[in-house]
Amino acid sequence: MKKYQYAILLLTGVLNLAGCSNSAAPLEDKVTSESTTISETTESMTPAVSKTETETTLESRTAEEAVSLQGYLFEVNGVSIGIYEEAKPVLEALGEADSYFETPSCAFVGMDRQYTYGSYMLTTYEEDGQEYIYDIYFLDDKISTPEGIRIGSTLEEVIAAYGEDYTEDFGMYTYRKERSKLQFLVVDEVVTSVDYTTY
Repeated sequence: MKKYQYAILLLTGVLNLAGCSNSAAPLEDKVTSESTTISETTESMTPAVSKTETETTLESRTAEEAVSLQGYLFEVNGVSIGIYEEAKPVLEALGEADSYFETPSCAFVGMDRQYTYGSYMLTTYEEDGQEYIYDIYFLDDKISTPEGIRIGSTLEEVIAAYGEDYTEDFGMYTYRKERSKLQFLVVDEVVTSVDYTTY
């Protein structure tokens, strides 16, 4: 038991020190570089951040596959944006971002890039020299999904718009479609965040 508790404490410390902004190295490399006396325990505890899972995610969408507006779409200023879409034409259509930030990716090889456009933020990842969109996050209630849901909408309105085929975990209502997820954080029956992300 003491060995298991020590492994949990050590792993927690490694995860806290290995934030996305600190290193582009895969997280499991940091974990497995720790003492071999806890390697068996950590291997059983780290599948959620393993390289194998990340590689599986990338293999599900390669640069050769044409991703043509699949899954849940966000629409703004006449531009439809889907998860895993090539970012370049989208960014060109949207114009110059209000702010830009980049950091070494924890989930992918290369850089994560965040483009903020007033009420929403696009996050991209890099693969083979190309950028692809993997997250669209609402920053305020001035925008909505094509189905009319925004920050401030009610849970009843969400279910009326998207149906009851969702999963719920600690107030996060998740809808899945093709290779995308649409997530609504609901507090006291009111939507407090809207996020398009990878499946």
